[in-house]
Order: sequence, then structure tokens, then C-alpha cells
Amino acid sequence: MTQPSASCARPLGPPIDVAAAVIIRDGQVLLARRVGGALDGLWEFPGGKMEPGESAPAAVEREIFEELHLRVRARHRVLVLEHDYPDKTVRLHFVTCSLLPEPPAATPAHETGWFTPAGFPWAEFCPADLIAARHLPWGELL
Repeated sequence: MTQPSASCARPLGPPIDVAAAVIIRDGQVLLARRVGGALDGLWEFPGGKMEPGESAPAAVEREIFEELHLRVRARHRVLVLEHDYPDKTVRLHFVTCSLLPEPPAATPAHETGWFTPAGFPWAEFCPADLIAARHLPWGELL
């Protein structure tokens, strides 16, 4: 498992563990736009904070249902990286997922889109997700 370093020199306390879904369907990857906060409107791999004692696969399945109303089956953690933002440090656990063939439970609150890695919105990625997108082994995943 690759672990690129994305941290700045200034430590910000213990990192917040976040699970991020790499959902692949027909050679495309599902991305979501963030809503609110300093990163509002930027694209990211969807997911969210891990609960205490929760595994990255369990967190990604829960978060994707809560945020996007989609059911996924988590597969493998393929990348872990830490990134310092001005106010916090995050440790992102990127987990490959399969989209289950159930219809969405409701309309997602976030804008989503399917992209090939070559067509990613590179200039509009959240900083940590941009680093991940450059380090994920796309040749093995697609």
C-alpha cells in the first residue's frame, strides 16, 4: 500500500481519520463536490470521518449511504495519506468500492459525476484528493 507524504512542517495535533470511496464503474470513477466550508465546490472522492473503532471499509459504506444515498460494497484499502490543512490534519484511507445495483434511496445532497482519470477535474480537486488521484494505481484499478 502506497503512503505518499503530503504533510507540511507544522504539526496540527492528531490526524482525523477519514474514509474515502474509490467507486469504479465501467472505467469511470465517482466524484462528489464538497458543500460548505473552505473547500466548498471542489471535487473529492466521497466519504467522511471514521467513527471511533470503525474500520475504513465500514465507514465508507456508511458514509456513501448517508451522503449520496447509494449502497456500495467496500473492497480494499489502496492508499493512506496524511495531509495538513490550515486548521487540521487528516489521514485519508482510500477504499475501492463496487456500486451495488440498488436504486438510490433518495436524491443526494451533493453534486456527483463520473470521470475517467484522464478526464478528472484536476484544477478543481480538494488538495488531499488531488494528491491521492495522482498516486492511486489506476492501471490496476480500472
